[in-house]
Amino acid sequence: FHAGNGTGDESGAAFHIPPFSELVTMMWSSGTSKEDVEANVVRNAKQVAYKVPVQKIVLRPQYAFFEYKVRTSDNVELVLEGTIFWAVKDVPRMIERTGDPKGDVWYHARSALIQAVSKV
Repeated sequence: FHAGNGTGDESGAAFHIPPFSELVTMMWSSGTSKEDVEANVVRNAKQVAYKVPVQKIVLRPQYAFFEYKVRTSDNVELVLEGTIFWAVKDVPRMIERTGDPKGDVWYHARSALIQAVSKV
C-alpha cells in the first residue's frame, strides 16, 4: 500500500492501494457473529464459533476470550478461563502462512494449555 497525502510528504493520513492491486477478504474466526458485528454487539464469547469477513488488518494489540476444559495427569477436570492478547507483527508473513490468524492463536493457546496442565 502507499500512505501519503499527495504532497510527497509520507506522513499523510490517506492510504492508497497501488495500481493492479485488489482488496482481499479473509474469513477470520470470531466469538461474535457477523450480524452482531454489524450491529456493534459484543458478546465476549469464549470460543470461536463464527467466521467474519476481514478486509483491513489491525496492527494494534487484539484479544480473544477463552474457556477451556482440560484434564490433569490424574484425570481431574479443570475449567480455565482467560484472555489471550495478540498482535500481527508481519502482515506479508501472516498472509503467507494463515488465512485465520485469530483462530490459529486461539487453538494454539488451547493446545499449549492442555499440554501444560496434562503434565500436572
